[in-house]
Amino acid sequence: MPISEPTAERNLDGYGAPTIEWARVRAVLDAELTQAPDTGGPGRHTPWLATSNPDGSPHVVPVGVLSLDGTWYFSSGPATRKSRNLARDPRCAISVATDPFDLVVEGRAERVSDAAELQTVAEAFAAQGWPASVAGDALTADFSAPSAGPPPWHVYRVTPSRVFALGTAEPYGATRFDLAPPRVADTEADADGTDEAQIRTLIERWTQAVHAGDLGGVLADHATDVVMFDVPRPNDVIRGVDAYRATWPPFFEWQRQGAVFEIVELEVTAGDDVAFAHALLRCGMPTDFEKDPDNRLRLSFGLRKERGRWMVMHEHHSFPSP
Repeated sequence: MPISEPTAERNLDGYGAPTIEWARVRAVLDAELTQAPDTGGPGRHTPWLATSNPDGSPHVVPVGVLSLDGTWYFSSGPATRKSRNLARDPRCAISVATDPFDLVVEGRAERVSDAAELQTVAEAFAAQGWPASVAGDALTADFSAPSAGPPPWHVYRVTPSRVFALGTAEPYGATRFDLAPPRVADTEADADGTDEAQIRTLIERWTQAVHAGDLGGVLADHATDVVMFDVPRPNDVIRGVDAYRATWPPFFEWQRQGAVFEIVELEVTAGDDVAFAHALLRCGMPTDFEKDPDNRLRLSFGLRKERGRWMVMHEHHSFPSP
């Protein structure tokens, strides 16, 4: 798992069994979970991924999990239900039965687009017998799981926030572990590690995703009940992540014609669990800036902290009146 340790633990066993030691659980989480027969408990390891459908109903499917230096990865075709669910809401859970424990890992699955990280994941998959290789910002191979759909396949990195361990052997037990948020260094935040730095990194990452046309990256840090006021019609409020998601494809289509989208100024103010930020961006075609080089897109963000992670609750986009 990305470098993270429990901030709290709770013994859930009602029959007097001791709390399960985190070190034992961490050792299983860090180990390779092979899916070959007779290699897991019972019989083999089958991780199950649970995501949320647009109507809030659950969607559960088996996935192949790769554990690489303590981080879990899995792949998924972009047209599959699980990928579409994660693009809208990256919160998920993965459960797996192992010999010492039944494990449930709650957290977020975020798409990997970094070329070096993708290459490392592809090589690790290949070493396990799946001959994957990098194709652009995804993976390809001659074959994959029957339900994976055609290549390319996106790669997702799991960042856990809570782990449940349910003992399946003596002394049994059941324990919940609440994990610390990833260290600032792991989320590419500034070295000072402040909330302001984390939010600045979040907004900069969002800006890069917008410019790259990466819808998953644009949605990654937005709450399901996000509210936005946008530039194009309709001019009334946009409510919910589904409506927010629908605003972006037309913008990406326009942007592919050569538009600029980059931060010029960014200010952040953060409290304990609520924050706001405002920014000025260059957003337009080169010809637009020839006519008006000082024109700026104005952005404001309202954020709240949920279980240690900053989430965007409100966005407001506007241009000065001509």
